[in-house]
Amino acid sequence: MYPAPLHPAAVPGLAVGCIVGNLGSPMGVVDILFGTLATLGAALCTRALRQVRVRRLPLLPALMPVLWNAVVVGIELTIWLVPGEAFTLPVFFTNALWVAVGEAAVVYLLGIPLALLLEKKGLHRQLFGE
Repeated sequence: MYPAPLHPAAVPGLAVGCIVGNLGSPMGVVDILFGTLATLGAALCTRALRQVRVRRLPLLPALMPVLWNAVVVGIELTIWLVPGEAFTLPVFFTNALWVAVGEAAVVYLLGIPLALLLEKKGLHRQLFGE
């Protein structure tokens, strides 16, 4: 069992899904480009660390989307939501923290339990070929 991306095909699939999902973003091309790069970076790192476990849990791989999105989306929010304002570290860290909290809630409270359930039932191999 591995957290997303569970299969090699999931990496480009997540990137394309992010592009499509960000087409309606109020940040436009900026979010399409940087949001997709954050998703791609997170997916590649998660995939590379998929075998790493802490007490039989994939905690480190699951941390990758939390970190990538906190940094990239935190920067986006700090720069583009308040045009004309100077980039400040306190504002960036506040934005990054809130993005990380939301991302961690999804990944750790929903993603890992779902992945563990799929593994327990033996469905991860059928669904994802690994």
